[in-house]
Amino acid sequence: MIYLFVEGPTDEQFFTKIVLPIIGPGRFVRYSHERIQKINDFIHSIDRTPYLDYLFIGDSDGKTTEEKKQILLSRYTNLTPDKIVIVHYEIESWYYAGMSEENCKNIKLSNYEFSTDELTKEKFYMKLSRPSEISYVLGRILALYSLPLAITRNQSLNSFYSSIKKEPANAVF
Repeated sequence: MIYLFVEGPTDEQFFTKIVLPIIGPGRFVRYSHERIQKINDFIHSIDRTPYLDYLFIGDSDGKTTEEKKQILLSRYTNLTPDKIVIVHYEIESWYYAGMSEENCKNIKLSNYEFSTDELTKEKFYMKLSRPSEISYVLGRILALYSLPLAITRNQSLNSFYSSIKKEPANAVF
């Protein structure tokens, strides 16, 4: 069993729909509002249990991948560096990466950009016709999502996918 440490519900929704079908069953731990010691203790207990594993997912928030990893490693001292996944810039860039230009038009996302490597949450929200409908739009994106397209549009997603894939990168999901 794998535990996925995520910042919040948007990350959990993405990983449930897109990642768990690839890596198998898992459970989520939302760490952003938990005490650091509680998360450290949980990571320690996972490391000591042979049949358990984890991934710790964090947004880069404008920092380099290495800077963000160092921040997480200094905060969560029981983390193992190779278990950290950094989403560059934020999870919304991974969502948007899986959308074709046609699908973006269909759900009224404006100003299509092919590369999503520099897409922040704020830039993503500016693409929405009604930012108040964010939950609806994210759900629609996941319903229309193309992982083969996404891994061509976002370098950090491509890197993550390459590290976990069980099927060829050109497989249809």
